[in-house]
Amino acid sequence: MTANSPAVEVRPTVTRGGDAPARSPRAVCPFCSLLCDDLVRGDDGAIGPLDGAVCGKASNGFARPSGSPEPQIAGRPVDLPEAIVAAAAILQSARLPLFGGLATDVDGMRGLLALADRTGGVVDHAGSRGAFRNMAVLQSRGWVMSTLTEVRNRADLVVVVGDGIGGSFPRFYQRVVGAAETMFGSLGRHIVFIGSGADRTLVDPGVTSETIACLPDQLGSAIGSLRAALRGRPVPGATGVNPEAIAALAQRIQAARYPVVVWAPLPLPETDGDLIVLSIADLVRDLNVGGRAAGLSLGGNDGGATAQAVTAWQTGYPLRVSLATGKPIYDPVRFDIARMLPAGEGDALIWTAAISAELGPPATTIPTIVLGTPGLTLARTPEVFIPVGTPGLDHAGDLIRTDSVVSLQLRGWRNVGLPTVADIALRIAAHVTDRPES
Repeated sequence: MTANSPAVEVRPTVTRGGDAPARSPRAVCPFCSLLCDDLVRGDDGAIGPLDGAVCGKASNGFARPSGSPEPQIAGRPVDLPEAIVAAAAILQSARLPLFGGLATDVDGMRGLLALADRTGGVVDHAGSRGAFRNMAVLQSRGWVMSTLTEVRNRADLVVVVGDGIGGSFPRFYQRVVGAAETMFGSLGRHIVFIGSGADRTLVDPGVTSETIACLPDQLGSAIGSLRAALRGRPVPGATGVNPEAIAALAQRIQAARYPVVVWAPLPLPETDGDLIVLSIADLVRDLNVGGRAAGLSLGGNDGGATAQAVTAWQTGYPLRVSLATGKPIYDPVRFDIARMLPAGEGDALIWTAAISAELGPPATTIPTIVLGTPGLTLARTPEVFIPVGTPGLDHAGDLIRTDSVVSLQLRGWRNVGLPTVADIALRIAAHVTDRPES
């Protein structure tokens, strides 16, 4: 790499602007990272639910009004070129711009990374707090993980640790661990919830389930007790957790052909979420000494799995990367935008929220540029607001699934004149001169 080479080697972004054919039977849903392709079909250019397929996230997302495509500067409607110039001026004058949100598709993320490289910015996804509970364990200890397809076809016992899956991934219990036929015929499956058990109402009636009641701050102790029981040691008293239930679960795990432990990292307790993930990873490792078991983490909504993957292959690091020095620097504590903003460690924010209308930028007084879906929830009027299309609804694109093993192509179902994040990022970059060498 020469002295003038960019820190991030970025090929020109290829924007897929074409709409779907008039008769395409199914659409990939972008509104959670399960990326279900059995929810919506398109007939004669219109979209509607498939028979028997129900998901509130998909229904609300695909029915979302198109809104106004008109950009704004300080709440004043302007044309797109003027908004582009204003956004570029903010980034050009910033010493350390923060690139947050990052709710976009593969091409959009590549465009934002190119812009961050040009302006010397820090990149961090809105949902990375949960992702880094996993990342810390993966980097320090490693783990054994499964995929959605493997769980659906092979897991005869699913242990769900904690709560929050049903709200973030509404069809997980129906599509992944339901009672449907697998590739290998019928599979008797049992689900054990360690937590409140609130999601049991979402379990397919053909699947048996039970709950081991456990408060969030008791999850780590419960997993530790389970590891002890599996090793034949006395089960320590986990406050509030039934030791007989833990011992019975250990016996059920030992009798299973392929047990899988599932969790969503973001809703885990703030105080010890990373330690709970570590305990789960160690539990799965124990089980693989004499048998076969795996974990499955559910996260990556709002393009989080996509942002993580694209940043990794472009920079060599996961998110929370700074490009301010001309080379990627990774520090998951220092470059946490949720920490940096209240600490005053940035002088401009560019926030991207092209998928969910609820992912508004955090409260801040620094100049803010928002690339967002129309109708995005905003705590205050940003200096620049540029409406952008949603991948899988307003334009085609690619997203990476929650298990990070496959990327799925999304079709555009309507053309309401909204640009893509990739297009806007590249147009802003064209108005920004290279930062001086440090």
